[in-house]
Amino acid sequence: MNMKKDTRRQHHVWRSYLEAWSTNQTIFCLMDSLIFPSNVSGVGVERDFYKLSPLTSTDIQGIRWLFEGKMHPSGKRVRENFLTAFGFPGWLLSNPPPHLAGNAKYEAQLRHQIINVEEDWHAALENKMTPVIAALRRRETSVYTDDKECIPFLHFLCLQMLRTKGVRDKIAARTSEMNGFSIVRCWNILRHIFAVNAGLSLYLERKKRSLLLLENNTDVPFITGDQPVVNLFSNSASDKPPELFAPYYPLNPSTALIIDEVEHRCGYTSGSTSVEQVRTLNRRIREASYRQVFSNSKEVLQDIIASS
Repeated sequence: MNMKKDTRRQHHVWRSYLEAWSTNQTIFCLMDSLIFPSNVSGVGVERDFYKLSPLTSTDIQGIRWLFEGKMHPSGKRVRENFLTAFGFPGWLLSNPPPHLAGNAKYEAQLRHQIINVEEDWHAALENKMTPVIAALRRRETSVYTDDKECIPFLHFLCLQMLRTKGVRDKIAARTSEMNGFSIVRCWNILRHIFAVNAGLSLYLERKKRSLLLLENNTDVPFITGDQPVVNLFSNSASDKPPELFAPYYPLNPSTALIIDEVEHRCGYTSGSTSVEQVRTLNRRIREASYRQVFSNSKEVLQDIIASS
């Protein structure tokens, strides 16, 4: 059987998500103070973005050590599953079983996995979330009260915050290898484990946390960016991690969601938003963005430049 062709252009922002801001597949992008139209396939993308790094035995031990004693047994199974899926292809390429050393077909299969396995994983999750996001855009919130559907949705939401190029590059800039353990090499795995843990925390508190759906009927559309999920309690001017977490996720130009905090409310409510609220949330997206901000309106992006 022929091996599936490698997907080399890999989106770190879900392409189908960005299509909600496009017209005939064209979206307006703000980058480096320049605004230009682009096909959605040309933004939020990088060649081999999800290519796995070859892990050392120390890296694998380090991932286990980071979460040892802090995870439920089911969480440990999740950790081991991600280690197997995203950790061992690169390790096996460098440490093949004796009977497969030099086997060209075996090496080709591993190289294909190294490039594509995480890309395929994101694609499978996105396919599962497509009807969920469509329902939320219709302002239907049943996913939040459905025990079976809520866990993967909250995992997906947290992963959209952690999968981005901006987060990856900040991790690379702020960490260094310690005693042979590299967070950067392990990030393909760590981001998934962190997303599972964060999503589970949201799930366990969901009866105390409101899911807010914001309805934008103003002339100023919601924008999004290459960091599409923003913690409303984060401070872009501070390197200190925020103690509170209220993820904001624009769903399209007229709808956005927030998972509110338990006691310290974010200040928004479900229903219609004012122009000033929309502009404030758009500024949060711009401030959190790494390089690119997206809209269906060139004028809105021009206003953002003028007000910055």
